[in-house]
Amino acid sequence: MKSVFLMFGAIFWSAFAFADLTSVPSTPSQERMDRYDKQPISETKRDCRNDDFAACFYLGFYYAGDFQNYDINAKQAAKFFGKACDGGLMLSCHNLGGLYFTGRIAPIDYAKAALAYESACLGGIAESCNFAGASHWALDRATQAETAKGFFDKGCDLGDAESCYNLATTIASDAQSSGDFELAAGHMARACELGDIDACSFLQRLGQTPK
Repeated sequence: MKSVFLMFGAIFWSAFAFADLTSVPSTPSQERMDRYDKQPISETKRDCRNDDFAACFYLGFYYAGDFQNYDINAKQAAKFFGKACDGGLMLSCHNLGGLYFTGRIAPIDYAKAALAYESACLGGIAESCNFAGASHWALDRATQAETAKGFFDKGCDLGDAESCYNLATTIASDAQSSGDFELAAGHMARACELGDIDACSFLQRLGQTPK
């Protein structure tokens, strides 16, 4: 018999790291970023050293986007994103997690990714909750599943469709023993409502009409 887990689909997350979430609280304005674009990079580094965390944020993107010296620049990006993250810029925490999650800093380090994404999640970035859950799931499904589920749940509450989808999937994977298919389907319906096409397709396959 086809497993419930396969019926609902596999855990899914896109491997994006450098989201443009300009609506996130504390994210530097575009005007601020344009200012750094116009000044010498040495001045922006000076600003970062003087705890201008927006400058550190800019430098993280500057080095992350330079693929000529791939490994060296990824480590530089992590350094600057890390300082901006410590300074309270949650999008920097998210992007720091992305460097470790995607293996831009080799090898992939899900433990470090989880720590960075957790900070961004607690700072209100819904997508980061999904990646925090994904990182814990990838670390060790046997021991980290409940932790992963908690972050998917928080991301879903914050309105992230992929978090709802992954929450439904983790619940469905347990439903063979608990029989709690209704709860899983409810979260899948929420993912569909939030625009997840895969979730809507799964509901249709199960004979449920997406809202």
